[in-house]
Order: sequence, then C-alpha cells, then structure tokens
Amino acid sequence: MRRLPVASHCILALAAAWTCAGTPELAGQGVGPAAPGSFEVGWLTQWIRRDLTDEFGRSGTRKWGRGALFLKFAPNRRLALSLDGVVLYNGDYHGQFPGRRYRRTDVGATATGIILQRGQSQLGLSVGGHHVLDFDESSAHYHKRYRRIFGALVLSHGFRLAGQGASAWVAPAYVHDEIRQFPGSEPAYTFSSEKNVALMLGGEVLLARHLRPYAQATFATRWGTELGWAYRF
Repeated sequence: MRRLPVASHCILALAAAWTCAGTPELAGQGVGPAAPGSFEVGWLTQWIRRDLTDEFGRSGTRKWGRGALFLKFAPNRRLALSLDGVVLYNGDYHGQFPGRRYRRTDVGATATGIILQRGQSQLGLSVGGHHVLDFDESSAHYHKRYRRIFGALVLSHGFRLAGQGASAWVAPAYVHDEIRQFPGSEPAYTFSSEKNVALMLGGEVLLARHLRPYAQATFATRWGTELGWAYRF
C-alpha cells in the first residue's frame, strides 16, 4: 500500500494548536469518543507499516492497509463504542498477486472510556483492534490474515479552529500486529511485532456541526497513518 506522509504533517499542525481555547470536542474515531449522545457513520482508511519477526527469528518490514465502514455511538459522556468492517472482492490486488482471487472480510471494534475531564481537556482509555482475512478463491488457496490489538491512554484537548469545533490528541499505546499466511498445502507461518510500545497523534474538525474529517498517525517502530470522515447525526 502507498503511504501518505503528508497526513503526518497535517496532524502535527493540529497538535501545535493544542493550547487554543474553545468549545470542547471529544477526540475522534480510533482512540477517542464521540460527542455524548451522538451517532456517527463514516469511512476509515489505514496504512500500516511494521517491523515483524517470523517463528525463525527473521525480521523484515511489512506493509498493508485496510478500508472500512464504521458506526460510532456514545451512550453517555463517559463511553463511546464503535464497530467497523467491510466485505470486498479485491481479485489479484491490481496485479500484485497474479492468478489470485482475494475476497476480504474485515471486522474491527473500539471502546473508549473517559477517566478524567478538566475544562477543555480529557484523559481516557481506549482499547480495540481489527481482524482482516484475505481469502484466496483461486486454486492456490494462499490465504492471509492480518490482526491488530491495541490499548492507549489518550489525552485530548478541544479548541476552536477557524470558527469550527476541533480537537487534538496524543496517546502512549501498546500496539501488537500479526500477519499469518496460509500457502495452500504448505504449513502456515506467522509474522508478529516484538516492539509494541507506540505513540498516537491525531486531530479532527467538526464542520457545520455534522461532517467530521479526522487524521491519526501511529509510530510503532514505523509510521502508520489513518484518515477518515464521519457524518454525525
């Protein structure tokens, strides 16, 4: 998957505005809750790049990505829940894997709870993950599975940006990634992350009280990016 490094610069620009005053907005999809009582529908895209190690101790950098529809609901001011997923037919991934016929099933979930709130700032705990299966319908039956779990301690701050509600967040995190490949009749093998301490930086803007674009960068030995948007009802 092609990375979008410019997104990281956008996120850092939002984080630089951290001290601006304004109406508090809770942090966005990924590691933060939505506004209390709100319901959102949106789309997220992730580009992940990690240093992974197989069962024989061999290390290497792996890249993959995912896109999914998400639903997010905050039943109260202390809790937010989100579900995401998609089913897609990706074929040979535009020629990357000739002869393969991949059908992707992608499911994920995130839960975020607020621990402490002081004015425009909040401290919360976010846990979640996703499970992606690329099922090869060709005769090769070369299936692939991608799995991530994470936990993050999220510090977020709300402010005004060009007259719109906005927020930014920073989060030390634990992020574990695993890729498992099933090469037909041969034994399956697994690549997993060993250095799982991570840092997440993100920001969002609420436009016209309904449209919420957001961006998040995660550093876990390598930079990864998440971009998305949501419509808030």
